[in-house]
Amino acid sequence: MADVIAQIRSSYDRTPYVSHPFPQSAPEQLAAVATLFGLTPPPVATARVLELGCAAGGNLLPIAFRHPGCEVVGIDLSPVQIAQGRCLIEAAGLRNAQLIEGDLSAIGLLPGKFDYVVCHGVYSWVPPQVQAAILRICREHLCEHGVAYVSYNCYPGWKTKEIIRDAMRLRGGADRAQNAPLAYARGMVDFLRQVSLPESLMTRILAEHAPLIDQADNYYLEHEYLEACNAPCYLLDFVAAANSVGLAYLGDARPSGMFVHNYGEQVATPILAECGHSQIELEQYLDFVVNRGFRETLLVHANQAERVHYQLEPGRLRCLHLAARLPAREPVVLDGSAQSFGEADASPFVLASPAAKAAALALDQAWPGTCDFEALANAAQAATGMPLTAQDELDLQQLVELLVIGGRGRLRSEPVRTSAIDPQYPCVPEAWRRYAEASAATGAASVVDLWHQPVMLGLAETRLALLADGTRDRATLAAALVAAVAGNALVFMENQAVVIGDAAVQAHAERLVARFCERLADHPFGA
Repeated sequence: MADVIAQIRSSYDRTPYVSHPFPQSAPEQLAAVATLFGLTPPPVATARVLELGCAAGGNLLPIAFRHPGCEVVGIDLSPVQIAQGRCLIEAAGLRNAQLIEGDLSAIGLLPGKFDYVVCHGVYSWVPPQVQAAILRICREHLCEHGVAYVSYNCYPGWKTKEIIRDAMRLRGGADRAQNAPLAYARGMVDFLRQVSLPESLMTRILAEHAPLIDQADNYYLEHEYLEACNAPCYLLDFVAAANSVGLAYLGDARPSGMFVHNYGEQVATPILAECGHSQIELEQYLDFVVNRGFRETLLVHANQAERVHYQLEPGRLRCLHLAARLPAREPVVLDGSAQSFGEADASPFVLASPAAKAAALALDQAWPGTCDFEALANAAQAATGMPLTAQDELDLQQLVELLVIGGRGRLRSEPVRTSAIDPQYPCVPEAWRRYAEASAATGAASVVDLWHQPVMLGLAETRLALLADGTRDRATLAAALVAAVAGNALVFMENQAVVIGDAAVQAHAERLVARFCERLADHPFGA
């Protein structure tokens, strides 16, 4: 196994994986899913968080920024990636983060327990001994009420992708390809597209997967298709491995995929009749229905399993904090008429209850912050001018349930509060200005919002982020961009052409500042 570990280490040292946040792996998301299904997870604000295979910390370090009371620890095999992350920690002045270089299969006991353990994009890409070590570390280091997140490639969706992977490895692994293995591997895909028979299985497989390969970054293709290890598994097999070390299935990090009725009655009725007694078996059936190829599974200690309930109870729905983008598609009338809500590119969300309509408007107004059930009830009562009836409360409960089950809302177990953005004096909090500056020094500049979403910054936006401390108005920020262009430190491009002329440069700078302010409003960073 030492040779395989050495190959993996060399691969990631040679081509580091671009390290960025994965919103579904955020401790806040794990806590929300645990709350939804009946558990009482540890508070995130003071949690200890461990990430296995943390790369350069792009998924882990934002948690430390967002929650100064947290302690985060990351482990990764690649010394190059760990060095990158440590540079970011030092440059950003983080005091609650630590990155450790190490082989997971050789890691001994770490000090203390962790409330949340995250392992994204590792389990399928390591040999069996390391897979076993990942589950062992989750069991040994997860606190009693903690939640672990493990993502992995899964069957049946990866069955057809394996054919492409095998073909790419065949050509990319040849001696003649040693100086450019990825170019040779891409060439194999092009060759197969040219020669495969029109009605063949290979042609259908290529039609499904080749467009992604064409567009994917080199680092992704190298680690997804050319690595020595890529071992997908079925959900049932992964859960069995977790059970064998004392861990139990909690759910999926994206819980909407767990509800069989989301797939229509033609799917739901026979599957419930066949395996409605087992949530795990039910979801394994659904994986075949949708040809699922990737999973993000949440695990808890086995002694917590009896407390997990998948039937959504009103009490737990009322504990949640929900964010949803539900703009009205027409003037709202608070009567019993059916009206449509939701963004134009999504299927309409039709509501008839006056209380539910008022709650939808309240959610949309609070976006991207959250509302709890009490806030929705207060908004409904204020809008209708009448005390809520038992039916009104039921309507609100059904609205929340529909948003949760349908994946139309974001969930948290704690409120997400956003500060009003001053439209004239935009402000990026100091911690995130440090993060943007530090990340710019190690690669693409970015910040991360309260929903653990990456906000990538171009050169102009990076300058704006560093200057937007609340003391400079929009005109001053635009002037700073114009000065940077005049000093040849920045070039404005529009429609693939350089923007020239004082008036055009000034107008472009003002548009950039306006768009930057819009992004601040859509992606709040917190105080």
